[in-house]
Amino acid sequence: MGGEGARGGAVTLRTAIVMVAMLAASVPARGQDATLREVLDRSASYIVGLITEFTNVVAQEDMRQSYRAGARRNLRSDFLLVKTPGEDKRWLSFRDVAEVNGRAVRDQQDRLTKLFLDPFADAVRRADEISRDASRHSLVALGLENSPFVVVAMLQPIYYNDYTYDLGGRSTDNGVVVRVVEIEARPPLQRNPAIPVQRVTGKAWVEEATGRIRKTELRLGRAPNTQLNSTRFEFDKALGIDVPVEMKESRATGFEMTATYSRFRRFQVRTEEAVDPTTATSGK
Repeated sequence: MGGEGARGGAVTLRTAIVMVAMLAASVPARGQDATLREVLDRSASYIVGLITEFTNVVAQEDMRQSYRAGARRNLRSDFLLVKTPGEDKRWLSFRDVAEVNGRAVRDQQDRLTKLFLDPFADAVRRADEISRDASRHSLVALGLENSPFVVVAMLQPIYYNDYTYDLGGRSTDNGVVVRVVEIEARPPLQRNPAIPVQRVTGKAWVEEATGRIRKTELRLGRAPNTQLNSTRFEFDKALGIDVPVEMKESRATGFEMTATYSRFRRFQVRTEEAVDPTTATSGK
């Protein structure tokens, strides 16, 4: 028994040494830069947790739009992120405009969240129609680039073949090392040379040791005809996760937009399938 105990202790000690060595390898030593692969791997792990916790959370989005020429509009919407059932790494974002310049544009409150209590396939179709309808109330068309999570999605491994990545500058914020990950979409096949291919680039400010994303930036087009979207994330104590708190957009046309997010609350998507009672068995 004594020999078995000694061997057991040796195994435990060896396991502890291996765990410490793994931990030391996962966090860069002071003054030692992480590689691009390490930063991408850490951000990918962080995104899994972020999206898992944020899906089925609805937020109030307050969007202030304006043109330098004078046109202005304020939109208040429900914004939510829903994970597609059976798809661990894909999600859908939806926006439902509730008020325009303080006046209600619908009778039913929380239309999107109530919609997702229906079978998921039908809910997605209707929610997509509601999101597209939001552009009718906006000064500009609202598309995929107007989601605060678009650059976050670009950092997922399933999209690595669609983009190129570079590791940019290194800075320190309150003792935390932050790295800039620069992203550029790989150009698609240009079938018509007369139609220029839009350039898509992004940046993400990522904590080097944890992969936590603090800020993102998306740039569409080429100067002087560019569109710039930036999103800032902060920790929400009630949810226990990072959430978008502000998204800003500016366009060469003179359009500017600022969206803020608040009143985060959870709901549950229902995806049950009907069971044919004629095929059910009692188990006897």
